Order: sequence, then C-alpha cells, then structure tokens
Amino acid sequence: MARFLFGDAEVIQGWARQSVYQELDGFAMLLRFRSGVIASLTSVAHATWLFPSERIEVYGAHASVVTEELERASFSGGPRVQADAIDCAAMPFEQKWGYVVEDGLFVEAALGERPSPVTAEDGYRATELVEACYRAARGAEPVSLPLPDATA
Repeated sequence: MARFLFGDAEVIQGWARQSVYQELDGFAMLLRFRSGVIASLTSVAHATWLFPSERIEVYGAHASVVTEELERASFSGGPRVQADAIDCAAMPFEQKWGYVVEDGLFVEAALGERPSPVTAEDGYRATELVEACYRAARGAEPVSLPLPDATA
C-alpha cells in the first residue's frame, strides 16, 4: 500500500526483535521514498486484541487520514475543516475487505475487458520491499533499494 500511495522506496532503516515466537516478531521501520515522503511502520505479531490492533495514519499539509482496522476511517482536510468519518462496522466482510471489488476487477481482466490492475512488477516490488525490511532489521543498517528498471 505504501508503494501505491507514495511511489518506490529508496532507503529503509529498521530494527526487529524476537520476543514471543521463534521468528522476528516485532518491527520498527523507517522508509524514505523517492518522492520525498518519509514513513514509519511498526508491526508486532503478538499485539493484544485491543481495538484497533491495526491502524494506519497518513499525514499531509494540515490534513490526515486514519483507518482503524477496516471498521472506521476518518478524514481531516485542514485546521478549520470539519472532520469526516466512515463507519464500516455493519458492512459485509467481503465488501469492506475489498473482495467484491477485487474479484470483479480480476474477472474483467481475465475476460480481457480491462488490463490487470496489479502487475507482476507490482508483486515483485512489494516482495523486494519486504525483503529489504528484513535485511535492514537483521543488519541494523540502512538498505538502499535499486532504481526501478525503466524498461520494465
């Protein structure tokens, strides 16, 4: 999602620890994107079930978007603008998790009615980003990602 919103990552710095499970299970990552955006990411595999256990916050020039699980999204457009919120708690699971839209796009692409909204390059870049996070966490040193191939 970060790549979709901010473009390709340039450098990742991070730390991780193993505290409950056999694998690394707690991460703190800093990502710098080629667009200039800086993002922080924290993930803990053994977090409590205190709601929301998943929260995303994106901040812009005096504006923000916050999601809490897939149950609620809040939008603030500025200091003197009324904030808006969308409550999705009663929405069917398949709809709020995006399966209905995703399935429709997949079927349309399979039938040749539209191009695939996600490419093999998108999948590769997402995997590359995850691998860079692990390398940064294990080495505790910044990891630079290669420039995307302009011919791809």
